[in-house]
Amino acid sequence: MKLGSIIFSFLVLGIFLISCERPPELSSTPFIEYQNVEFKQVNNAQDSLIVTIRFEDGDGDLGLSNNDTGPPFNEFDFIPDDDGTFMTFSEANGEPPFNSNDWLIETFILGDTTVVDTVRIKRNENFNNFFVDFLQKTGEGSYEKINLIKLLGTNFDGRFQPLNTKGGERPLEGTLRYTMRSFGFLINPIFRNETLKLEIQIQDRALNRSNVVETPDFILSELASD
Repeated sequence: MKLGSIIFSFLVLGIFLISCERPPELSSTPFIEYQNVEFKQVNNAQDSLIVTIRFEDGDGDLGLSNNDTGPPFNEFDFIPDDDGTFMTFSEANGEPPFNSNDWLIETFILGDTTVVDTVRIKRNENFNNFFVDFLQKTGEGSYEKINLIKLLGTNFDGRFQPLNTKGGERPLEGTLRYTMRSFGFLINPIFRNETLKLEIQIQDRALNRSNVVETPDFILSELASD
């Protein structure tokens, strides 16, 4: 499963810039609060888990544009081999096993020859600004974080666009509704009747991480709605 096959979308609700004449005492580190989680069941490809959070930020530097692809927001770095060039799948003897998190199929032009090879990469977590961890309940008050990279070769972290459209530093508050599609053939078949919860965190352009908020426990088969 490639990372690009999971679709994320954001609906920004009730964003407002707070008057600079009466600035509230908000930290430049984002703060978030949980509001809601819901599971929309349509079909395998379109099933969606949707989480809604409220946010506030003292300087309003929240969001990444499509052009934010250079450091520190680059998507990945290439891991070199002993010669300082690209480490290929064959050089690494297939370790780790192929997955879209650790390997990239890349096209190279060598003289007059076009070469397609699989090269080792390291994903940059700062490429995203919205982070989602899934936890499975294992006992009374006990939870285990689900390693989605190991299980599916991907995760449900994503990006939201810049929220301060007026420019300059200013306090910002509002609500984000984050939709994670493709649950029908990823999470739902495996964990449909398990007790789960989410841990949510966001990050600003200065790489300040917000507090972590948790959803209440939920079971997808009980949460599902049309």
